[in-house]
Amino acid sequence: MNYITNDTVFKTREEPTPEAPQSPKTGSSKVEQPNRVPEPLGEMMRDPLPSNLEAWEFESNKKYVNEYFNTHNIGHEFTWKMPLAQIDKYIKGELESREYEKTTKNYEKILQEIETEIGSGPLELSKRLRKIIGFLGILKKQKALRALKQKYVGLDEKSVWD
Repeated sequence: MNYITNDTVFKTREEPTPEAPQSPKTGSSKVEQPNRVPEPLGEMMRDPLPSNLEAWEFESNKKYVNEYFNTHNIGHEFTWKMPLAQIDKYIKGELESREYEKTTKNYEKILQEIETEIGSGPLELSKRLRKIIGFLGILKKQKALRALKQKYVGLDEKSVWD
């Protein structure tokens, strides 16, 4: 399209230059391009994210806990970041202690176990997170009590006079 002002041409039409030789038409009006997968309109084909937890977090550039709770838009705010980080830390610790493979499926499995045990699934997000954090606090205290019990039970088994 030419824009003419006072007989000055600002833009002129350029003819496209063929970059690669085109194949002759074989009776159809569709020109095939070699080594190209046809894509549906509006969709981009992407590789699926890996199931390995660390690789998933690296490629998606976010914590999996944000994916599970769907907190992508608010996960960076301090009021949400702290409880999400506590949950993430606990789940990753459980994966280690249970010697599970660190995958997104195992991460979800542990979180779903917790949610079914305390019944937090149908709650709104803030109440749900608060309930999970409270439960994790109880589990932490219970673990500390078990450790103390083991420490003192171990002392009872040993004789002081030996």
